[in-house]
Amino acid sequence: MAKNTEESKSDQLRRLLHNCNKYVFFHVGKGAQQNKAISLLLDGPMSQKELQEKLGVQPASVSELISKLETKGLVERTRSESDRRVVMLSLTKEGMKREKTTNEIRSTEELFVCLDDEEKDQLISLLEKLDQSFSGNER
Repeated sequence: MAKNTEESKSDQLRRLLHNCNKYVFFHVGKGAQQNKAISLLLDGPMSQKELQEKLGVQPASVSELISKLETKGLVERTRSESDRRVVMLSLTKEGMKREKTTNEIRSTEELFVCLDDEEKDQLISLLEKLDQSFSGNER
């Protein structure tokens, strides 16, 4: 259904694809890493290295992730009292509140649960056609 009767079909498609992309990015893509980090920290403080290992990412990636979470006021860094070289991470009150209101990270299968098999086949066919057109390999 059109959001606005003056919105062209092309604009509707662009808007809807953009909305779907944001959702997938947040729940399955890079945004999901932030949710996963918050979920892991819900169990209690852990070292930055421990979080890195649990997320399976490089040290620079976890540093960037933590910086973003820290900027949002969701995570705080402190030095370990027993070893000042170790950075400990914990959720702030805001981070704990966010965890309670954030949906669980969805699997790829869950993203398409509202579609039956025929609709999934139609969507795959249409997206493949768009993908080929975008990459210059249109049939």
